[in-house]
Amino acid sequence: MLRMRHLPKININISFFKKNKILAVLLGIFILLVLIAIYPAIELKLTKKSISEKGSKNFSSGVFGKFNRDTLDEITIKYPQTEKSSQESLTMKKSASGWVIEDVAVDQTKLNRFMDAIDTLSLGDLLSKNPKNHMELGVSDALGTFVTFRAGSDSLTFVVGIPSAVTGSFYVRLANSNDVYLMTSNLRNSIIIPKADWTKPDEIVP
Repeated sequence: MLRMRHLPKININISFFKKNKILAVLLGIFILLVLIAIYPAIELKLTKKSISEKGSKNFSSGVFGKFNRDTLDEITIKYPQTEKSSQESLTMKKSASGWVIEDVAVDQTKLNRFMDAIDTLSLGDLLSKNPKNHMELGVSDALGTFVTFRAGSDSLTFVVGIPSAVTGSFYVRLANSNDVYLMTSNLRNSIIIPKADWTKPDEIVP
């Protein structure tokens, strides 16, 4: 009868595998948390790159259709109050004699430039739906400039952010919405004028 040979004993360190399994699980959780944390930034950079390469594809949303130089009665600009910027907010109203700020006539040149910008407002591509991107794009409640148009019983408030990579465009968000769009217009350059300067003529440089 054949005798069974004794197989060599294999010592398996069970505790070693248990420890490594725990480390692997912890490492996996750590990597997942890192990806979750940086995903909004990655998503935003990829979207910015895409928009920068292809430009802004304009579409007619009808959002600003009711508001132009002929229909507007009142415009309010509320600037962000931060350590670097504390401009005084202002309200322009249309009177029988023209547009005024606290009964003082608005400079006609600045007014025309502003109205030209309003008449050419156009929303571009949707950039982000994530509220975590609002701070970086300058459209958060704390950093954005709130602009309110009023025409009769209709009103519209939107938040103007920082300039985008697309020439002549900036980021904009409609109030009470997380969606951020590109807007192509000279509006941003018009609304950064300090309140006191709206009623002063432009200085002529010799």
